[in-house]
This record gives sequence, structure tokens and C-alpha cells, in this order.
Amino acid sequence: MKKLVSLLPIIFFAVGTATAGIPSNFFAVRDELVLRHAVLGGSEDKDEQKQDKAVVKGIAMINDVSDLADDIKISFKLGKLLAKAFPDEFEAAVSNNLYALMLEGYNNIGESLSDRLDDLEVLVNMLPVGKDREKAEAAYEDALDELEAAAYFFQQEDYQETTKRFSACLKNIEKALKIIAKAMPV
Repeated sequence: MKKLVSLLPIIFFAVGTATAGIPSNFFAVRDELVLRHAVLGGSEDKDEQKQDKAVVKGIAMINDVSDLADDIKISFKLGKLLAKAFPDEFEAAVSNNLYALMLEGYNNIGESLSDRLDDLEVLVNMLPVGKDREKAEAAYEDALDELEAAAYFFQQEDYQETTKRFSACLKNIEKALKIIAKAMPV
């Protein structure tokens, strides 16, 4: 049992940072973009050609996602790209439009980070009292603070700051996991 317990942070770290094959939090956006490309592709209208170019770029961005960190990196750029190409859809929150799908993607990222924090808390609590536990707890608390800040900025519709806070949260989670992995003998 002790050997399995000592491998938990390594297993969590590997699963948590290398999630290739797990769908992007923006696959619903990608599905919508694929449908739009089918309609806009080959159009002779200059505005529709610009929209299609943005659609193709958005699809490529989402297809390149291999983990949560990539999702976070593209989130603001993708939203900005689509808001420029389809401004009417980002002015009012109407169901089944790109704005609503982007919000869903941001929400999914927040939930993924929250789940990781729940798992991280368990691992931190498994550490013996001491310096390593204090460091891991500090990184956990910093990650939690960043996620709470992201939620605040999300409600303020400041998606650039939300993205920055998501990224900082993930970095603190990874920092805590490294401390835990180092502190637990294999």
C-alpha cells in the first residue's frame, strides 16, 4: 500500500499534464466552426471569405490542443478571433451562438481546474507535517486564489484576465505536484 501511495503524485502529475486524447474544452466551438466552414467555404463574398478564414484558423487552433494548458493558452485568442469575425454574436448572449459556446469552454476549464485542486488537496494532506507540506500547501492556496480570481474576472467579462488567472492556477498546481512528487519516496 505504501508503494502505491508514494506513486500517487507521479500518477496524478502524469495524467494531469499529459492529457492527449482528451477533448478540448472548446470542441463544441470547433463543431460549430466546422458547420460554418461548410457554409462559408467557397463563397465569393469578401466578408464571408474573411469569416471563413477566421473559422479555419479557429478550427486549427482547437485541433492543436493537447492538454488543459493549451486550452487556456488559446481561450482568449480564440474568443478575440471569433468576436472580430462574428461581432453580432458577441453582443448578446443568445443560445447556440459562438459567444455562448465560448462561455461554455471557459466554464469547462474552470471546472477542470477545480477538479484538479480537489485532487491536489488530498495529495497535500497525505504529506507528513513539515517544510515540504508547507510549500505544497502554499502552492495549493496560491492556485486556489488564482482560480477564485479567474471566476471574478469571468463574471466581469474580462476574458483576457480570466485566461491569465487560469494559467497562473495551473502553474501553481504543477508547482505543488512537483513538491509532492519530490517529498514522497518512490
